[in-house]
Amino acid sequence: MLEQQPAHFVLAARLARLRQQVGLPIRAAASAAGVSPTTIARIENGQVVPRRSTVETLLTQYGVLDQRHRDHLLSLLSGERHAGWFDAAEIPVWLSTVLALEDQASHLMTYSPTILPPLLQTPAYARATMPGAQPAQVPGGVDVIRSRQQALEREGRPTLWAVIDPRALLDPPLANPADRLEQIDWLIAAAEQPYITIQIMRPASQSEFVPDAPRFTIVRLPDPDSSDLLLLHLLHGPSLIDDPLVVEDHQLALAGLYARAFGPSETVEILQRFRTVIAKCDPFEALATRPQL
Repeated sequence: MLEQQPAHFVLAARLARLRQQVGLPIRAAASAAGVSPTTIARIENGQVVPRRSTVETLLTQYGVLDQRHRDHLLSLLSGERHAGWFDAAEIPVWLSTVLALEDQASHLMTYSPTILPPLLQTPAYARATMPGAQPAQVPGGVDVIRSRQQALEREGRPTLWAVIDPRALLDPPLANPADRLEQIDWLIAAAEQPYITIQIMRPASQSEFVPDAPRFTIVRLPDPDSSDLLLLHLLHGPSLIDDPLVVEDHQLALAGLYARAFGPSETVEILQRFRTVIAKCDPFEALATRPQL
């Protein structure tokens, strides 16, 4: 486990992976950092702990320019935190930064209009949402999602509050009827957990509310002095936003969603109705004959 490895070993693997991804020879990296090629090799093997200035120079050479991502990696070097499973070298730095925040969170509040949140996806659903990935990459992606879900099962776990649009349930990216039913059963089991709250959006004709927003998550950290953060789940990946005004806009949107969705106490019954419909017909028929909510 990464948590049992010295932090500089984890950072060493990350630096080696980043250099290889940009195709930079050891000699060129060494020249940029003002050290010998032997030193770079020893850093990447975990034989020496690099200076902060050396790591900062290497990160620049490797294209890691976002300060939040740089701070995430440098915190391993400074000893500010222990390595987590999300620090594995094969996980992109931008995703590692997001997963670290998710792992630290006390509350996760998310809205998903067309796709289920990864924290509530079955393995089949997770695989189906990665159509652009190479076959060899998919198992790793599913493993990442499962590791994220396991964070909800540990002591000190965050609470999850998810608002889901019926479109994500009635037209899932699953061709196999058994997989669709498994996903509904998975959600029913999740909704019965005391630390997970799921609400289903009412039809627009009832709520008179059509939110114009991509999938997003509000991340609340346990430190009372920390401000909430916003994750916008865009096509290229999540974008982390800490602008207070933008975060507040999404907090207000989320409050509106809570008020216009069915109550949490109704979720299991609604999901069971969806299950009955999906068991009898294909998802496109289900869209045309959606249950009366």
